[in-house]
Amino acid sequence: MVLTPEQLKEIELAKSWTLIDEHGRHRQKRKAVNSIALLWPNAEVPYTIDLSIDSSTRILIRQAISHWQNLTCLQFQEYAQNSNIPSGHVRFFKGSGCWSNLGRLISNSAQLISIGFGCEYFGIIVHEIGHAIGFTHEHRRPDRDRYITVHYENITPRRRVHFEKYSVGAVDDMDIPYDLESVMHYGAYAFSRGGGVTITTKDPLQQSKIGQRNGLSFLDAMLANQLYNCNEGCPAKLCLNGSYVGPDCQCVCPHLNSSCESQENLPKPTLPPQCNSVMISQTDDGRTTGEITSTNYPLPYPHNQDCSWTIQVSPGSKIAFIFEDFDVESSMFPDFPCRYDYIALRNSHESLSDAIRYCGSSLPQCFTSVTNEIQVYFHSDFSAARRGFKAWYTPIEPWQTCTSIISGGVDIFEVTTVATSTPSLGECGEILTESEGSFTSPGYPNNYNNNLECQWTVQAPSEYLIKLTFQSFQMQRSSSDSPTCIHDYIEISLGFEWATPARICGGGPTGVIISTSNRMVITFTTDEQFTFQGFYAKYEFIIMQ
Repeated sequence: MVLTPEQLKEIELAKSWTLIDEHGRHRQKRKAVNSIALLWPNAEVPYTIDLSIDSSTRILIRQAISHWQNLTCLQFQEYAQNSNIPSGHVRFFKGSGCWSNLGRLISNSAQLISIGFGCEYFGIIVHEIGHAIGFTHEHRRPDRDRYITVHYENITPRRRVHFEKYSVGAVDDMDIPYDLESVMHYGAYAFSRGGGVTITTKDPLQQSKIGQRNGLSFLDAMLANQLYNCNEGCPAKLCLNGSYVGPDCQCVCPHLNSSCESQENLPKPTLPPQCNSVMISQTDDGRTTGEITSTNYPLPYPHNQDCSWTIQVSPGSKIAFIFEDFDVESSMFPDFPCRYDYIALRNSHESLSDAIRYCGSSLPQCFTSVTNEIQVYFHSDFSAARRGFKAWYTPIEPWQTCTSIISGGVDIFEVTTVATSTPSLGECGEILTESEGSFTSPGYPNNYNNNLECQWTVQAPSEYLIKLTFQSFQMQRSSSDSPTCIHDYIEISLGFEWATPARICGGGPTGVIISTSNRMVITFTTDEQFTFQGFYAKYEFIIMQ
């Protein structure tokens, strides 16, 4: 988000005042711009798409605009470059990085939204449009310290300004609660230096919610509708259970298939029985063996799922927890273990932060509890579901370990804590730490093989960024009706924790690619169809400016 001098002045002025409500209480204003001048008149947003934007990104921009229009009363009108464009309008262009001015510019000039390299994703564009229509960052609300902790020591120094709280009075929340699921919220590793976490939630169970870029949350849509008075002209209507009156004058409910126009309470969402339960040994000798699997196992588990199991055995016994099958999406960052999907185990007396996380496709070592109770958690995000896991557990004597069960009663080694499994680099890929170097697809300049998955991690010291240049690039192109690369491609993570890695295929990128942190991860994937020459890439470390 980029503020103009006039907007900065408004925010500074807001620091000197607060509002007093009719009951004499201080009312905090936060979340969206509090200046009517920064909103788009009549909720109408003229826009142009610069010629620097390629065809596939144009499609994503229009999809993101449709997403806003479907959930709000905002209307976006596209103008051709050579037409009579209103002086106050949004201009999408390919700049350096992902950013947008805040709200409609007071100067009535073009409001810029940069969709640079690595920003060409639906959720990121939805986020930047949010700034253009008046949304500030959720994690900068004045009340954010009740819900999250910001770890400034782990943030790249020049990016710390993006985490500073707004003062009371600077922005307005329209009385909408803090939203961990907002598309305007940064994720856990946003602008991290050295791989440290930059934002944690006060409630550890909510950690996976921050930084989502699937689209507007329910509260995001509610705020936009209230900010632009989308239900103006609707007859008086009572909407219950946290819902609101939408642009069509109907109640918009916070849960699908729920009722918010009657006195009935919303049905609480339920998880499958095997996904949320307490498992207690029922036999006198406490020797019952139980089994836990991910939902749908051995088929892919659902997206966006949080499961919890509590396993209890007779007092005085311990628990051996043993994996039989394991395939869970792993993080592509070796230093950020199991950020996406994972299973976590902890003893009942430990905090959630002490839980041991497992992901990847390697079968984890078994786990021995300290007491007669353990908690098992499973989390999946919005993408890349795998086969899941199958595990079993059994009570053991206090002197036994899980390995004694596996080995038929003979202890091979004690396992009370287990290191997180990390994905293998496979037949290609490496970790690169030299200040400059190069790497190629396997076999280059000859054609690469089918069914490859290679990964190169370029790791620089904390004060450096990484510059990447492809000297040669030749891969299978996607068909015209599928602009996203789906056959052979490279994915590049530039350092945005909250962004899906940039995916490239065909003739490759043009120009230099620069990371946003001191780490860049390049993943090369091929399918079973055609093969091509591949790529030759060079990299070097550059000083952060």
